[in-house]
Amino acid sequence: LPVLIVQASMDRAVPVENSELLWGRIGRPEKWTIQGNHLTLFLSLWLHTPRILDWADATVLTEDAP
Repeated sequence: LPVLIVQASMDRAVPVENSELLWGRIGRPEKWTIQGNHLTLFLSLWLHTPRILDWADATVLTEDAP
């Protein structure tokens, strides 16, 4: 199952240590780190939409998908 983790480098709501632990436990899928905190990540997420869509197209979608 393709997974993409997007984490903030200085997140205190979801501490980086917890994100790293989750990342390791689910098999070390692709992970992007955004500079800033939890709020910065969510307020800037729209800036990353094209890259996220490219990742989804390349990783999740297949020829067999409806």
